[in-house]
Amino acid sequence: MDDDTIFRLYLVKRKEDDGILATFSKKSEAIKTIEYVNNIFKQELYVLEIKNIKKDNYIFSQSEISKWFSSFESFHDEIESRIKINKQLEKDYKDLDPNKLTFVKYENYWYELDTSTPLKCATVYNSVGGKMLELDLTNSPLVQANSFNELDWSDTRVFSDRYKTGWLSPDGKFYGCSYEAHLFQAKYLHNKSEREMEESGWIKIARDYDNPTKVRALLCYDESRNLIRPTYAQMDYLKNSEITNYEEISYMLKYSFAGIGLEGNLIK
Repeated sequence: MDDDTIFRLYLVKRKEDDGILATFSKKSEAIKTIEYVNNIFKQELYVLEIKNIKKDNYIFSQSEISKWFSSFESFHDEIESRIKINKQLEKDYKDLDPNKLTFVKYENYWYELDTSTPLKCATVYNSVGGKMLELDLTNSPLVQANSFNELDWSDTRVFSDRYKTGWLSPDGKFYGCSYEAHLFQAKYLHNKSEREMEESGWIKIARDYDNPTKVRALLCYDESRNLIRPTYAQMDYLKNSEITNYEEISYMLKYSFAGIGLEGNLIK
């Protein structure tokens, strides 16, 4: 070791592409690792490279830092753990189509399953990238599709008759969803944005801001005439529903259409 060298790194590298498998501060540990992995593959795939760390280049690349092992034993334990996980993955996902996404229903919502994690401690993602870790999905049925849009959203938080909040169609049919799922129902059940839903005459029924245990109808507007425009079927539904602002809606409708000869058309 010359005077400018502070210490040495011993890199276990793949011969074909120079990819770094592991980094050690002791040569003996690196050699043990090379012998171990080459024996697994029954060929000389990995070789040793010595890197001198000098005073003027005391910087490590990200690959060297992320693959640093304190000893051969620590490397061996990680590899054995990976082998065990891979065997479990093959067992968990052996019948799946690798060209499709895999989904699982958890707490009445569809999530995309990360198939690089075992079902016993799975990672899942919701449709906007939210992540949950270490879920036990061992007995959960898996469904494959190309996207969230292809999934059956019935009996989930996105669409179920158990909810009082949701969307009311122009023909008076109510589509329930949980209070935070209006956007997802619009997208995955009706293939629209929330704005497109409102512009095509759908009425959002949401939690009352002053009393979250109750619900209100949020009427949309005709931007060309600035008039509220529910249908007869919608008003019939709202009149017999549990919304807290029906009287307010009735009043607004009565005076919105006054002046163009339509007062009373929707309020019977």
